Amino acid sequence: MTGLQLTITQTGMSALLNAERTGTNAVRIAAVGFTAKAFEPKASLTALPGEMKRLVTFGGTVAGDNLIHVSIRDEGTSSYAVRGIGLYLQDGRLFAVYAQDEPIVEKSAQAGLVLDVDAAFVGVNVNQVQFGSTQFLNPPATTETLGVVELATVAEALAGVDGQRAITPAAMLAAMNKALASVRRYVPGQIVPIAGGALPDGVLLCNGAAVSRTQYASLFQVIGTTYGAGDGKTTFNLPSIKEGTVITHTNDPNKVGQFTSGQTISHAHAAALTAAGEHAHTTTVLGAGAHGHGASVTAAGDHQHGAWTDQQGWHGHTGSTTVNGEHAHSLGRFIPRYGTGGDAGFHEANDGRVWTNATGAHSHSLYIDGNGAHAHNVGMNSAGSHSHTVSVATQGNHTHAITQAAAGGHSHAITINNTGGTDNLPAGLRMMYCIAY
Repeated sequence: MTGLQLTITQTGMSALLNAERTGTNAVRIAAVGFTAKAFEPKASLTALPGEMKRLVTFGGTVAGDNLIHVSIRDEGTSSYAVRGIGLYLQDGRLFAVYAQDEPIVEKSAQAGLVLDVDAAFVGVNVNQVQFGSTQFLNPPATTETLGVVELATVAEALAGVDGQRAITPAAMLAAMNKALASVRRYVPGQIVPIAGGALPDGVLLCNGAAVSRTQYASLFQVIGTTYGAGDGKTTFNLPSIKEGTVITHTNDPNKVGQFTSGQTISHAHAAALTAAGEHAHTTTVLGAGAHGHGASVTAAGDHQHGAWTDQQGWHGHTGSTTVNGEHAHSLGRFIPRYGTGGDAGFHEANDGRVWTNATGAHSHSLYIDGNGAHAHNVGMNSAGSHSHTVSVATQGNHTHAITQAAAGGHSHAITINNTGGTDNLPAGLRMMYCIAY
């Protein structure tokens, strides 16, 4: 490895060699000088030509057999170009120099300077060259101090207990993945609407299904058997959100899990009657109990009633007597006399009675001659001015049948338009409701 070839000054060499000149002493570099002037590095130099800044914020470590890695830092606001470098010992003597024509580095007022160079020391045991505090430029970083930190391994990042090491992006990703894996995306019992067709991890569809009490213990601890006890032992039911319905709010925890049927805003329905054909209506009058009806007619004044019989045409009347059984007819008592007037003298034998012979049971035919076509006049006497009392007999408890005139057979149908289903559903965008476990 090559680096900037530094020239050790005579004062620097004398400090490096021991008194016996049999070996070297350890020397400590305490400061670094900058110059903007190009010069020829010579061992005879005792000061850095054109030095315009001396810094103590630097450090160095052995980087090879004859190399020292030097880091220099300037956070000032001055601006300059560096063409030469000088290393100073603790006692202020110039130990080594380096220069070139082109600027080694340039600094602006708005920027800080950090210069890292590898310095080569020919013929010198670089292990004998020490730099002041190794924390001069790169102290351990804190929340207030810029500095150097050690990078944490993935295992150290996952452990999350180290407060000194810095984490790399790869270790950060591993730690975040581990942390997020143990963090719940949702709270058990939380209702999550899903706009897609697939369910994410950690949720179950609100379809009323029975699920394991042990597998979903956190959810069971939250909702218990509010939505159903499952088999009563090992399962419990998820909420069942009916198709097309929505979740409604309640301020009463005791009403959680109860389904409401909802209600509609007050409104009217238009209806029409259709003709049903001619028909009759039957009316029944209920019985009024046993009763009588009083009635009267008004007087009509002195009057006569005329009457007549219908003409019967030419006809005859037939008839018969009733059968009277076998009998004889008594002719009564009499005294038979002769034509001369003398008593015949034989009536004493029968007490003077005379009988006809019996003829047996018989009837007698009766014939009435026809009188030709005729009418029978009926005459009625005047009764004078009078009224007639009419009595209606009590008929007991009864009903009266009433017959109504037929209006043509028909019925009346009322049609009301159907505007919905069995549930009162609002309009909305369909999504899937899920519950987190």
